[in-house]
Amino acid sequence: MELLTVNEAAELLGVHKTAIYQAIRERRLEAVMVLGRKGLHRQDVLAYKERTAEGGKQGGRPTKKAGTDTKSGQPGTAEGQVS
Repeated sequence: MELLTVNEAAELLGVHKTAIYQAIRERRLEAVMVLGRKGLHRQDVLAYKERTAEGGKQGGRPTKKAGTDTKSGQPGTAEGQVS
């Protein structure tokens, strides 16, 4: 079984390494400790990638909807625009 570092897993998924640490904390990804460092099984990372691609927002950041106020998220003028 091939182990990946957190940085390698982040690169494979196209996310920042803090997203990997968060997924580990939330038990969406399983990590093993090897010589005091976290390692992730490549097959687990690829399975996670498939799950998040199919599940939409799971494991991702919500997207901003066009035409919403950036502070409240409500319909209206965008921040910085004059009515």
